Amino acid sequence: MGAVHEVTPIPQGSINTNHRVETQSGRYFVRHTTVRSAEDLRFESALLAHLAAYHFPGPVQLTTRDGAPFLELEGAASASSAGCRARSCVTRR
Repeated sequence: MGAVHEVTPIPQGSINTNHRVETQSGRYFVRHTTVRSAEDLRFESALLAHLAAYHFPGPVQLTTRDGAPFLELEGAASASSAGCRARSCVTRR
């Protein structure tokens, strides 16, 4: 992702804390959740991968350096997607 230039909170969202992150390499959407389980996030990641395999438009999910679809933090998890524009997560392909 490179150096972070700007982090902007996105107020929409009922169970997540969302941010637009501008970096050296582009714009990203970062979602932080304390409500959804790791199992839920793995399911969502698999669903997004399945949809992408069939060219269904949606967020391009990034992985951690270890290849995980989200970063587990103490009592929470964060996931990132590439290519968000303005206040909504619309991805570039």
